Amino acid sequence: MRVRDHVALSTAACAPLATRLGARRVAVLWAGSIFIDVDHYLWHCAHTRCVDPWRTVRYFNGADVPRRRRMRLLHSPLAVLATLVLGTRLRPLLPAALGMAAHVGIDSLHERGLSRARARALARDRCVCRACGESSREVVTHLWHQPLLLPSLSPGNLVSLCRECHLRAHVRAHARPREIGSWR
Repeated sequence: MRVRDHVALSTAACAPLATRLGARRVAVLWAGSIFIDVDHYLWHCAHTRCVDPWRTVRYFNGADVPRRRRMRLLHSPLAVLATLVLGTRLRPLLPAALGMAAHVGIDSLHERGLSRARARALARDRCVCRACGESSREVVTHLWHQPLLLPSLSPGNLVSLCRECHLRAHVRAHARPREIGSWR
């Protein structure tokens, strides 16, 4: 899920809690739910030896980004559990740990929903690339339309593409986003 979607969801969830739990605790909860993604940035910096945050965002928005455990260390159940246990000992840390747990839960729900939408889109397109017509197991889905804020898991926002066309779609998305819509 995109960082801006996490920010929007976390803000919407935390805002009503501020009067009940206090602004400081809620701010720590919110920060824990957002800054957990620093593990992606740190992995990318170590991997590329570049500290440019925009390059990191472009990388993670690219086609076929590998999902390695090393790039998601803070997202692991062990890291979240350790932070929760530490939060029971150091009370000011507990809201951050709860925010991290909420982030991981939202990611999990989003991944499950996106997997279902991908499977439906591939079935709809019969595993045929909508750009070049190639039919193979190498056909993947591309999220060609995403609302500005909050994810949409509608199969209508996905298009089936072969790996080569998928890479081209990501290059085109950075240059001229409107062309991708012509595949629909």
